[in-house]
Amino acid sequence: MKTQSEYEALKNFAGTLGLTVHEYKHEDKRRNVQFCVYYKGTSVSGKMDYEQCNHFFMGWMNAAKQLNKSKGNKN
Repeated sequence: MKTQSEYEALKNFAGTLGLTVHEYKHEDKRRNVQFCVYYKGTSVSGKMDYEQCNHFFMGWMNAAKQLNKSKGNKN
């Protein structure tokens, strides 16, 4: 099932960033599954599809790198 493998991929990516992903399924089967991202139990995103979620993670990763550089850490 495509949706299940997408969800697993997002969970793995989120785990490396210290985030969690929740899956939202619609009763209407014609609509795509959406995902929401949480950091320490607080929602940090709206509901997004798979591609939007991947872009969100890449942005989060880049922001974390910039924050580490500004603190003087070399990562």
